[in-house]
Amino acid sequence: MNRNPLILIIGFLIGIIVILLLFTFQVRKSEVAVVTTFGKPTRPISEPGLKGKLPWPIQRVYKFDQRIQNFEDRPSEGLTRDGFNLFTSVYVG
Repeated sequence: MNRNPLILIIGFLIGIIVILLLFTFQVRKSEVAVVTTFGKPTRPISEPGLKGKLPWPIQRVYKFDQRIQNFEDRPSEGLTRDGFNLFTSVYVG
């Protein structure tokens, strides 16, 4: 059985890509990652780059955004029961 070398090379490259996807993950500059082993946190990762891990049933990676996200609602006015003017503003960071 004579196989085409192009098909073998493409199959080999697809196999390498699948293995890399199973054993590596990327952390960006704006992220923090936590690697868990069997559901228990084992190592926090804060520096960016390509990192290694074991496949899914053993280790899992949770990524969190470390940028500050602000929300500010427009101010509103109201009266209390005593007739005092109440000025409220909501700010969440």
